[in-house]
Amino acid sequence: MKWFLINYFRLDDDIAEYYICDNKNDKGIDGIYTDDLVNAIYVFQSKYLPQAGGDQGDADLRDFPGVKAWFENAPNVDNLAASLANKELKAIIDRLKIKERIQDNWSFNLLFVTNKVFDRNGKEYLEVAGENFEGWDLNRLFSSYTYAAKDKPVTGEFAFGIEGGQAIHHMMPHGVDVFVFAADATDITKLDGIQNGALFDKNVRYWLGNTRINREIAKTIASQTEQSKFMVYNNGITLVAEKGTRTGEKVIIENYAVVNGCQTVLSLYQNKNLIKPGTKVFVKIVVTGQNEELSRQITRFNNNQNSIGQRDLKSNDKVQQDLQKQFLDYFGGKVLFNIKRGEPDDGYDVIIPNDFAAQMITAYVLCEPYSTHQKTEIFTEKYNAIFSRHLSPPLIFVLDLMYDEIDIACNEIKNSGARDYKTTRFFFMQLFRKILDDDSAGKLLLEDANRFYEAYDGKKVTDGFSSLAKLLVIGFDHYVYNKEKDGSWFDYKNALRSASQTQDMTSQILLIYKTSLVLHPEGAFARLIGAN
Repeated sequence: MKWFLINYFRLDDDIAEYYICDNKNDKGIDGIYTDDLVNAIYVFQSKYLPQAGGDQGDADLRDFPGVKAWFENAPNVDNLAASLANKELKAIIDRLKIKERIQDNWSFNLLFVTNKVFDRNGKEYLEVAGENFEGWDLNRLFSSYTYAAKDKPVTGEFAFGIEGGQAIHHMMPHGVDVFVFAADATDITKLDGIQNGALFDKNVRYWLGNTRINREIAKTIASQTEQSKFMVYNNGITLVAEKGTRTGEKVIIENYAVVNGCQTVLSLYQNKNLIKPGTKVFVKIVVTGQNEELSRQITRFNNNQNSIGQRDLKSNDKVQQDLQKQFLDYFGGKVLFNIKRGEPDDGYDVIIPNDFAAQMITAYVLCEPYSTHQKTEIFTEKYNAIFSRHLSPPLIFVLDLMYDEIDIACNEIKNSGARDYKTTRFFFMQLFRKILDDDSAGKLLLEDANRFYEAYDGKKVTDGFSSLAKLLVIGFDHYVYNKEKDGSWFDYKNALRSASQTQDMTSQILLIYKTSLVLHPEGAFARLIGAN
């Protein structure tokens, strides 16, 4: 279920966990997701076998729609919340405000996911199940994961105008022609198949909605000063066509499809009334004839390049390059501060990726463990606060040691959900910050990380972190026990992502720690590392 959400709903690993409730007595519901962009509720059921393949009949498919009765109206949602369903399912219903969204008439969709293959009975059922029921078997998962190409492009002709006849026409072997030119943006909006999606049948993904990239495309179109630079900012679009010719100041194609640039085309189409004369878009057309395999290969390779994230865009930033150099100098080339994906890392004793370092700093320095999953914001809105001039290699290195010991200790947490949740580790880092700020030796870590690193034995510091983490696990378990002793369920996903709830947890766990310290002063961090 989690794998499906990550790869097909494009959710981050830690965020996907937020929508899963696959456990005993889940009423046949393994996950719920709400899409605010299209006002839609998605309910999932998954069937997984360790060995992929095998037949999936219609029995499970016929049973699954029964869960819809719980969501027919607000009273039914209340009944589900009061039922014997597991507490994780109830928490998701409350967290995602399902009752309110049912009252607001959000669309309701069922998605059945399996790594088996639908047999004839399964396929026949799906044909009549309706548009709000989706079946994903091994074949569909595989084809959609690599490419989503269908067999037929948009049929008919389309003529692109090329101002002044400026176009590159490259003739390749086996009758393959390539045209490259700057097209009028208004021409792009007139392509057939935009409204019904047929134009994008060979594209690996369809419209992704109001994403950051699509908002930026729309912003450029709407700007009177920036629109003229659209072709400079945008990667353009790639089409395949069965036929293509150049006649005067036109390139005429027949039977065509967009294989890369769906987001650009739809952003232009949605803002076509704002497009000014002279706005250009980079276009590449590959004429493949009847060679469908070549079309698929073009689709694959045009979309198989690694996506560029905010972290990648900051990799050449002077702040990142300076930090990497400082790491190499300070630790004698033994510790790599990794700032680029694919960066060679052979020969290093320790490798610390800068995005992971940013999460640790967010948790420890900024005391915001509840926002560590927001990786885009880490390298945008919060970038300057995280990578401030006060940051130093020893601080990041010590935080990495701290995280490792916390990670080990967290494996002993009694609550299985919180135990496996990555955000729990960052919450513990904030607990460390609160404790070390009041410790005679620990407060030096933020005041002067270089002095801290050089003053104290590394093995004693690591052992001190380990002892402290184990003690805090006891406090955490006690907090969860108190939350659940009356039969309530500790919604760890919501709690650990809420500023107010993490504040409450912090104060109560620290109270337990301080009480313990009164009875056992030898447990103070300064004494654990031999500072006193």
